[in-house]
Amino acid sequence: LHTPHGIFVNTKLQLFVADCSNNRIQRFNPNNSTGVTVAGNGAENTISLSCPMGIHLDADGYLFIVDHGHHRIVGSGPHGFRCLVG
Repeated sequence: LHTPHGIFVNTKLQLFVADCSNNRIQRFNPNNSTGVTVAGNGAENTISLSCPMGIHLDADGYLFIVDHGHHRIVGSGPHGFRCLVG
């Protein structure tokens, strides 16, 4: 991680981190110190991020990301990522 800004923990105790300087969202599963890139730089079928600073998951497991550098909020859904506001 490089300059992490926001975190979210879901009901499965997975930790999601907005990794600002690496332009990505990382997921850490319980009892595992190695993260998996789920959005942004290094993830497949994703959206380009520029210094994500906040993250939230809804009850369906969809991501909502504050994409600071692009001045927008993006969300995932059944058809992938899209810009919601900005």
